[in-house]
Parts: sequence; C-alpha cells; structure tokens
Amino acid sequence: ARITSFVQKGLLNVGGVLLRVGDSWGIDMILDGPMRSRQSGIAITFAATLLLRYRHVSDVLHDFPDNSNAVQRFKLKLAFRRQVRRLADRCRREQAKGSKRFSLQHALSMVRTHEAQDHWKATLSDGARHVSMELREVEKKLKDQSFTLNSKVQRVEDKLSVLQRSLLGLHE
Repeated sequence: ARITSFVQKGLLNVGGVLLRVGDSWGIDMILDGPMRSRQSGIAITFAATLLLRYRHVSDVLHDFPDNSNAVQRFKLKLAFRRQVRRLADRCRREQAKGSKRFSLQHALSMVRTHEAQDHWKATLSDGARHVSMELREVEKKLKDQSFTLNSKVQRVEDKLSVLQRSLLGLHE
C-alpha cells in the first residue's frame, strides 16, 4: 500500500530502526515500482500511528498544483538517491566477485555524459536540473575520495618497498 505512517505514540521498530513520536516511514510512497521500499513496523511499546494515503496526497496536489513541483523535485531527488544506492550495491557485489569492470564512478560518468549533451540541457526541468547538480556533487566527491585513496595506497606501497629493501639488506 502507498502509505506514509507517522508515530503518534509509543516506540516502533521499522527495518531495524527505532522510531519515536514524530518519526515517520513510508515517505517514498510517491515513488513508483521497485524504487519504493515496503517496510512494516513492529510495536515495541503501546503505539499509535497516523496514516497518509497516496491518493489523498494526489487529491491535495490536484487542488494545489503550485505544490506539485516541490513534490516532484523531492520524488526525483529520492529516486536519484535510491538509484545511486543500487549502483553502489551492484558495484560492491561485482567487486566481491573480483570483477573490476564495473565501478560506481564509471556508472555515474555514463549518466553524466548524457547530461552534457546540449539538447538535454535545453529540455531539463527544474527537478532534473536539481538531480543533475546532485550528480555533479557526487561525482566530485567520488573523484576526491578516489584521489585520496590512491595517494594513501601509494604511500603504503612506498613504505612497503622501503621495508623490503631494509629486510633484503639485513639478510645480505
């Protein structure tokens, strides 16, 4: 069911996370298909929840179309984050198998090449521009982390080579 639940009273465990009064789950109800998570909660103490159904949100957005842009932007942002998480999970699985042909940076750069085309820029909506900016930020962070990691690996390799030469000198 496409429902957002709000904790009104008590404690609940939802997906291994403890939720208290004022917390919620199911905010991804605006997403379609497999992007939407389907988690239910278990009450730890006596609990009461309030529910908001997707059809009611749709009715409100129909009555107040100015707010639908904000919801659409949130939907795009949430879908983007879920897709990046899926790509990262796939990358981890591939690396666990010993494959080096798929990396998160490679996947993000494939998406980015489409964004760079002029006809795409001309047709981007506000939501897509926001997602595009997030994509650039994620790509920059990945490059920075990759550079930092590569420099640390180089320093470790340098220290290992010094140690190996020292050990060889001791054996001679």
